[in-house]
Amino acid sequence: MRKIKGASPSVVKCLSFGISFFIFLGSAAMAKSRTPSEAMVDLKGKDQAKKMEAASELSKMGKDAVPVIVEEMKNYGKLDKDSKILMAIILGRTGDERGDEHLRKMLKEDPDVLVGQSAAIGMGYSRRKEHIPALTEALNDDKKDKAVRMRAAWALGQMGDKSGKKLALEVLKSNKKADASAQYLSVEALESIGDESVVPELDRNWKDKKAYVWTRIWSKLAAKRVKFHNVKQEERLMFLEEALADPQFEVNDWAAGELLKDGSDVAINILSNCSTDKRNPGSYSCEKRLGYINARKARSNHSRKSK
Repeated sequence: MRKIKGASPSVVKCLSFGISFFIFLGSAAMAKSRTPSEAMVDLKGKDQAKKMEAASELSKMGKDAVPVIVEEMKNYGKLDKDSKILMAIILGRTGDERGDEHLRKMLKEDPDVLVGQSAAIGMGYSRRKEHIPALTEALNDDKKDKAVRMRAAWALGQMGDKSGKKLALEVLKSNKKADASAQYLSVEALESIGDESVVPELDRNWKDKKAYVWTRIWSKLAAKRVKFHNVKQEERLMFLEEALADPQFEVNDWAAGELLKDGSDVAINILSNCSTDKRNPGSYSCEKRLGYINARKARSNHSRKSK
């Protein structure tokens, strides 16, 4: 993926590798007991660690954080890029209509590619269908950066709108080296759309040796996840068990994660059997997930003994 200038690495992570802001939120430090206004001071500051911690706090505050963010948006021109990106994502996650106008304005008027992406991501997280016209406009605006248009396609997919499918497929098929970032984002958009008819094209991209390596890997993973979401509920565990045997680490690691998330006795048994079969490519991923379960049990036992 091409190097992105003008934003801190920690903030760029919120826009990259599977739109990983949720991962960041889940692994962030425990939120402090502060007011939204107090947290906002750190989010606007220059200390990156404090900025990201404040973003986590504000996001966990939900709609209580919206008035403070909206107030800061009145001085939009004075905000640094990192703050704009984080505020857009937080506003979207709240799903609060008070943030709608600001997200749409960012998407339409801010010339910065990362800010435009974050506005589209925020709209996608909100799943508010009132954003569809603005996202559709961005999707069809050939003057916008392809990365922004792909984020718009992803966001539309989150709302059940498949209008970005055609463009995402075109981007996926375009020059692999010149548009590495847009290629990658087109894969995310196609997965978000979730139409099983895109699987053959994702499979083709995975097999294309000339394609950018991470686009290839994510194409394979996206194809697997689209198939997973389209199989019958009673067949899902069997599907995941088969995916554990995939030699591509990202695929078997995803399957192990889904089994852990399922948490049923059958799912845990699959993880256990896989972990002991060292011929299975997913054995490490399964062993890692079982480690999480054992660690949770140990903490729980320790907590009970403490009482």
